[in-house]
Amino acid sequence: MLFEEIIGAFTGRNRRKRNCQVATGVTLGLLGGAALGILFAPKSGKETREIIKDTTVKGAEKVKEFAVDAGQTIKEKAKLVKEKIQEKFEGSDKDTEELKEKVSEKVADTAEEVEKKARATAREARIKANE
Repeated sequence: MLFEEIIGAFTGRNRRKRNCQVATGVTLGLLGGAALGILFAPKSGKETREIIKDTTVKGAEKVKEFAVDAGQTIKEKAKLVKEKIQEKFEGSDKDTEELKEKVSEKVADTAEEVEKKARATAREARIKANE
């Protein structure tokens, strides 16, 4: 028991457990208070149920509006992301072509230099062989 308390103190488990207990107590208190408020309200049960029904309907409508707005926003953001990705790929194609051309030119230049050096070395070898 003591060992678990010590481990809990170091790992933060005790704090989390206490926080959970406090949250549970607050939630139960709020629910109990709401129930007592409804029971002892000055309005009749029929009026109270009508108010609860109206409030629920209004809340559902607000949630529906929010969901529709969120869906629209998500669609717009997805469209923007898609366009940006396409732009990146189109840009990378152009960059790739430019890089390909530069590499091809560099390879051709290097090949010419190697060919010149090879001819010069072959010439020198023939001259030495003739001597």
